[in-house]
Parts: sequence; C-alpha cells; structure tokens
Amino acid sequence: MSKFRRILTYILDLGVNPKRQPLDEEDLKLAAYLIDLGESIDKGDFDIEMEQHLSNFEDDLQDLNSWNSWKDTAAIDSVTPSSHKLKLLTIPAGCTGRIQPCAVGIFGSFKKVVKTLTNYAQLTNSNYKFQTRDETLKLLSLVWRQLCSPKLEKWARYAWVAAGYDVPRPASFETPAQLLFPRGVAGDCTMHGCSSTSFVKCLYCEKLFCFEHFVIDHHNC
Repeated sequence: MSKFRRILTYILDLGVNPKRQPLDEEDLKLAAYLIDLGESIDKGDFDIEMEQHLSNFEDDLQDLNSWNSWKDTAAIDSVTPSSHKLKLLTIPAGCTGRIQPCAVGIFGSFKKVVKTLTNYAQLTNSNYKFQTRDETLKLLSLVWRQLCSPKLEKWARYAWVAAGYDVPRPASFETPAQLLFPRGVAGDCTMHGCSSTSFVKCLYCEKLFCFEHFVIDHHNC
C-alpha cells in the first residue's frame, strides 16, 4: 500500500468512523487512530482511551469528533503525560462543512461516483439490488479502492487547500468522476467473450469494463 493510499484511507475512514484502526507506518509521520465511543461515554472510559492514545507517540496528530467528551479540556489535561505537549484545536459548531477537508473536498466526489454507478444500475440493470446491505457494502468498498489510486493524489491534497489550510496548492488534476467515466468510455468490455458496452475505466489497470464485470463481480485487479 502506497504512502498516499494510507493517507487517503485515513481521510475516507473519517467519514464512516470505524472502530480503532491504526495507520502507523515507518514512512508516514502522521499516526492516526480512530475510535468510536458513541455520543457519550463514561469519564473513566474516556480517561483510559485518552491516556492510551496520548502515550503512543512523542509527536502525533489527534483528529477527534467534537463530542462533549472530547471538549472536556480538564479531563484531557488530567491524563496528558507531563512529557507531552498537547495543542487542542476544535472546529466550531456549524463550521464542519466549511473547514473540514473531508467535508469540503472528499465526500462530495465520493458521493458523485456512487450516484453515477447507482443511476447507471437503475437504467440498465434493474435486477441489481444495490440497496441491499451486502451490495451496498461491496459498492462502497469498490469506490473506496478506486479513490485510493495514486492517480488521485493531487485531488486528495486539494481538499486541504479548498478548506482554507495553508498548504501547497497541487497542480491541475482530474476528479475521480472524470477519470472513472472519461469521454469515450463506452466501448467494448475488456472481459473475454463479453458483448456488453463498457461504462467505466479502472484507475489501476486502466481497462474498460461493463457494469456486470466491474460492479457485480466486484472488480479488484
């Protein structure tokens, strides 16, 4: 897994808020931990979780949902090791959609790709039940993997620029939808013996696939 893919994995995972998922790699300075503690937690449990995360690294960035527990600065200070310096920055209520990079530059493109796939399914594959639990999970997993392609590194980095952060602006780039559904994408499906029309281009193998061989078969080259 490339360094970029680990970063984007972290960014996208913020949207689904999975339980603890460490991404501590030697060549990745950012050590990210995601924890799902619910909207309210017992103070004792909070102290244990906070102390565990603060003691893992000398230098680390904690991105935490702004629930009441995470805004209790007294509780956080009480479990911060004396050898650590902690700077707590909280996104003001109601501002997430303006200054949170995922909300500003990632989720919209993710949803656009999903919507394109589901709209195509409704028009051409009425028997495909994308609203069922298993198919929904498979579809989201498929889109997630495509958006982790190194070809989208500049797009992912631009999310921080769009949110107003003082970071280098990437050069011009194409969006996920532009790369997955380029002009001229309608052609012959790559799969041998398939007579269906292609509708999507894989960002890894760069081959064209029809709906059945990309979505239903869960393409994973």
